[in-house]
Amino acid sequence: MRIAIYSDNFYPEISGISDSICTTALILANQGHDILCVSPYYSEKNYKKRPQEIPFFEHPQVTIIRIPSLPLFKSPTGQSRISIPVLTSLSKVRDFAPDIIHTHSPFGTGIEALLVSKKLRVPLVGTNHTPIEKFVSVYLEKISRTYYAWYYNKCNFVSAPYLGLLDDMRACGFNAECAEIPNPVSVDTFTYTIEKENIKKQNNFPEHMILYTGRLSPEKHIEIIIRAVSLLKNEFPNLHLYITGHGSAEHTLVQEVEKYKLSKLVHFEGFVDNNRLVTLYQASDVFVIMSSAETQSLSLMQAYACGTPAVVARRGALPHYTPNECGIVVEPTDIHEVVDAIRIMITNKELRDRLSLGARTFVQKLSASHIAQQWIDVYTRLTSKI
Repeated sequence: MRIAIYSDNFYPEISGISDSICTTALILANQGHDILCVSPYYSEKNYKKRPQEIPFFEHPQVTIIRIPSLPLFKSPTGQSRISIPVLTSLSKVRDFAPDIIHTHSPFGTGIEALLVSKKLRVPLVGTNHTPIEKFVSVYLEKISRTYYAWYYNKCNFVSAPYLGLLDDMRACGFNAECAEIPNPVSVDTFTYTIEKENIKKQNNFPEHMILYTGRLSPEKHIEIIIRAVSLLKNEFPNLHLYITGHGSAEHTLVQEVEKYKLSKLVHFEGFVDNNRLVTLYQASDVFVIMSSAETQSLSLMQAYACGTPAVVARRGALPHYTPNECGIVVEPTDIHEVVDAIRIMITNKELRDRLSLGARTFVQKLSASHIAQQWIDVYTRLTSKI
């Protein structure tokens, strides 16, 4: 099958959307499908934030084309771009002759994908990844949701990793065929090991480790995790928090650490490659995420794959992706509830071991091969209608 994928979020952007697209594209290419990725031009400084480590760039079944773009104002990582939909991809996509076009954005590349699909008379699949109301003012929320509903009604099929996104659009007139399809997890890369204590010793890690990975932006509410560490530091003097990633809230978070005198206990790792990331997951006692804007959280799924249980906020899709066998769901505005959950995770090894097994079992149904097959089933059904 020949699949054209359009997205405003793509490599080198540090983004769960970007990573999930790359993961799916690679496994589809490995299965023999031809993939054409259409994405924005990024500037040189964007590439410096993320060294190349994604193997499909040299894959013989994958072609990547870049189209004109502009920087996105107030980008969470300072990398985001929005493409200019002037059909610069049309001739190359026509030559590629796709069986299906899949758009992961309703804006720049999404408009380009819509126009190209109409001109080439190719079915259009859309995926909504974003709770748009978390990123716009209250005055623009209704307009944004209405636009999303309008755009995705133009697609032959629509998915979201979380049904709540589809329900939000339905309230604004969305009525296209749709389903929940999670983003994939690279379970072959993010793996479990029973050698947690050895990993800690080999890497000179502390006795107790909390981990957060992902974008450092305001909606992630990482300051809650830092506050929790400040309340636990006297009880657990060797408790350390590791934070990976970059983002617009980084400076503010550093100030929070200084305010609570935690500079020796909180470690900002910046961008780390997958080898380091897997090591951090495997060594950590608990993964903590207090975000208010998750529709799945690839970072959380990677923690599960490495057997690291979680404490998550009762917000968005996090409870949906954190059944009782995987972690503890807390009210993020109740700092004492957050602290109590982390304390239980640190002190109760029997609970950690049980949740570790549950997390690993849960995430297997989200493996890249399983999700890729769901997409092939969708693509095949839509193309058979032509």
